[in-house]
Amino acid sequence: MPTQKEFSYEDHRRQTKVPYVIYADFEAIITKEDQKNGATKRLGLHEICSYGYIVVRHDGKADPPVIYRGKDAANKFLEALQDEEEVIRDKLRHKKKVAFTKESQAAYAKAKICHVCNRDLLQYGRQAKRAWDEDGKYLGEAHFKCGTYAKKGEKAGKPSTHRIHCHKRFVEDFYMDKVLDYCPLTGAYVGAAHWKCRTRVDPGMEIPVFFHNLRGYDSHLLLQGTDGSDVKCIPNSKERYMSVTVGKLKFLDSQQFMADSLANLVRYNTNFPISSQYVAERKGVYPYEYMDSWERFEEPLPPKDRFYSTLTESGIKDEEYQHALDVWQKHDCQTMGDYHDIYLRSDVVLLADVFQSFRKMAMEYYGLDPANFYTAPGLSWSALLKKTNAHLDLLTEYDMYRFMEDGIRGGVCGPSRRYAKANNPTVEYDPEKPTTYIFYLDANNFYGWAMSQYLPVRDVEWDDIKTIDSYMQVDKEADKGYVLEVDLEYPEHLHDAHNEFPLAPEAIEIPLAQLSPLQKQMCPNYKPYRKLTMNLMDKKKYVVHYRNLQFYVRHGMRVKKIHRVLKFTQEPWMQPYIDFNTPKRTAAKNDFEKNMFKLMNNSVFGKTMENIRKRVSIKIASTREEAEAYVSQPGFVRYVEMLNFYVIHMKKANLFLNKPVYTGFTVLDLSKLLMYEFYYDKLKPKYGDRCRLLYTDTDSLILEVQTEDVYQDCLEDLDEYDTSAYPKEHFLYSAKNKKVIGKMKDEMSGNPIVEYVGLKPKMYSVLKMDGAEKKAKGVKKYVVKKDITHESYLNVLRTRKEQRHQMNSLRSYGHQIHNVTQEKVSLSAFDGKGWMCDDGIHTIAFGHHTISSSSLTNPRVGPS
Repeated sequence: MPTQKEFSYEDHRRQTKVPYVIYADFEAIITKEDQKNGATKRLGLHEICSYGYIVVRHDGKADPPVIYRGKDAANKFLEALQDEEEVIRDKLRHKKKVAFTKESQAAYAKAKICHVCNRDLLQYGRQAKRAWDEDGKYLGEAHFKCGTYAKKGEKAGKPSTHRIHCHKRFVEDFYMDKVLDYCPLTGAYVGAAHWKCRTRVDPGMEIPVFFHNLRGYDSHLLLQGTDGSDVKCIPNSKERYMSVTVGKLKFLDSQQFMADSLANLVRYNTNFPISSQYVAERKGVYPYEYMDSWERFEEPLPPKDRFYSTLTESGIKDEEYQHALDVWQKHDCQTMGDYHDIYLRSDVVLLADVFQSFRKMAMEYYGLDPANFYTAPGLSWSALLKKTNAHLDLLTEYDMYRFMEDGIRGGVCGPSRRYAKANNPTVEYDPEKPTTYIFYLDANNFYGWAMSQYLPVRDVEWDDIKTIDSYMQVDKEADKGYVLEVDLEYPEHLHDAHNEFPLAPEAIEIPLAQLSPLQKQMCPNYKPYRKLTMNLMDKKKYVVHYRNLQFYVRHGMRVKKIHRVLKFTQEPWMQPYIDFNTPKRTAAKNDFEKNMFKLMNNSVFGKTMENIRKRVSIKIASTREEAEAYVSQPGFVRYVEMLNFYVIHMKKANLFLNKPVYTGFTVLDLSKLLMYEFYYDKLKPKYGDRCRLLYTDTDSLILEVQTEDVYQDCLEDLDEYDTSAYPKEHFLYSAKNKKVIGKMKDEMSGNPIVEYVGLKPKMYSVLKMDGAEKKAKGVKKYVVKKDITHESYLNVLRTRKEQRHQMNSLRSYGHQIHNVTQEKVSLSAFDGKGWMCDDGIHTIAFGHHTISSSSLTNPRVGPS
């Protein structure tokens, strides 16, 4: 547990732009394979054939890009970057003198606030320093500005709180002293700053090198060029690394900040100062799978059909091939080797421009350089703390930390009914049947709304247990908030009314014995595992935020016992940050800006509930004996054998639980409250049993509503909805609630839904008048798009038989990248989150009094 009691923004160093950043890319030839291992067949091995990189200075000036193609590219790459590193370090060692003009002198003299941290400045030189006379005799303590020596003849004295000459007091904090701040690379005056906040450029600093998709691709090729010495890795999973450091070269993934393809990012971006020098302001095309040997580099540009990719089961458009022809002619390419070099150079300079634009925006709006961070969540977390100047308590008692962890539950997801067909005048209509609509709603900035609520900040302590009535009276904006551990009863008279959307979800394990006969028939080899489930069971030692508990009790649940209560001071401390980003996203001029502000809101949430327990450390062993020594240790997890070394994953021996876990818990609980309140306090009073929930996924609801006109109903409650995405000629169109957090929007933007099929969590299809919107988690997008139809979902629902498809992907084995193909289940009707009725459509929530629940396990659980 942490020894410090609170934490706040202290990342002042990350406000300084990194002096030099390198952007890089690898290309590979894909030699053909035909090797089968179980259900997986290897089709091709990726062999690094080239690298490209460009060095960009902090002011945007760039060296010419470097391109190399050859069989020793992996080794040559590290050698080239180490040479660049020496050049950069030499430049960093030669600092320029400050250009201190009359204007900057006057500005410095007037400055009372540190330009970095915005706190008061103290007078320069008032910190303590020991003083001696000219003979080296100790005299006492002096101010730093008063010099090293005391006046001749003064007697030495003991350290005191006063200067031995001027008798003025010392300042207590040396680091808060006022100093002149300037850029050591250009000599430009920056401002007045605290000594600790001043710009410093360390010649021995790590130099960031960005690849786009380092984690999923380039890190494997990078490691092939090392011998394992002086290599450090920060892992995400078995063979995926957030960062790889070789010596002082820190390799990072730009996709961890901008989670999109480079082609899309280039399309969103509007500024290309580097790429324009090389006539490269759009992403090119390349026949990756056609380039299966070194001899291909001597061939001419292949025909369009050779640009086909089995990874996406698609080729390129005529316009894209024409662009390839134009590039070939413009650069006078003679062979595919020439074209390859131009393509690689284009990718490198485009990545540089895109990430430089991202850095520029982050510096402009948040005063932070992304090149100082590993991922977007880290960047956004620092931006949050900097923007809000929040001081948060850290939990120093393990029981409190574990108490909050027990309450962490992710987003609920799954169908409550698996099929529905609309019947209204906008679709196929039978006037003899009730008029029904299928309505797909989604909450704007779901977690942003929760993060804008009153959240714990400090004074976290155990509280004396009071009556439930006392907690029911606490206002949502009260100074003090509570998290309670309670036993809850779910009365039988609520079961029918709450069956589709039960309150108080929890992570439980459903044994085979409690599945319905149909489920046992569909999945005879079922293996139970803990999953977040909405059920009607009574709860034991359920950790819940007081606002959620108030809602649950108001809607009929009963508190049987209160075990423990945690009390805290609460404030809407994250709201200024959310309110800063939301309108900027609305007013964004292009998709690049829009995605930036969306990212900064969404990514910060994950940092509030970071699970430190899952962290592992990576050890590099250069010999088998060294690897076996790690394998024999208790913390061993797994190892990966490379050509020249071993990568060993170890559990961390010590965990420093220094995250505000109470923030993540509260945000998750309150986000569920938003959906419950909308459903039970707004929809149900309006429609009663004429509104039924079909499917939910965290921030969305798919509903069947029996009404004459659901859109006219929305007009009556227009303030509850964001209808800015409707066509402007639609009577519901309004920009009033555009992007307003917590408002519900129609995912179909007024396009009527004809039919819905929901097989299981993350696997559903919504048929519209102009096509189907299909989701299938774990299934390749090209398979969902091309091979799976809405009718496929219907067939699986009717026949209850799985559907399988061949899927192509990249897979790494020992950091060797292969194109593989494997047959996988694409659609399945089995779902174990509810008791499935014999018709395969309706579901009864576990715990319902009409089904046996005696064997259901309800352990005290941790994070789901």
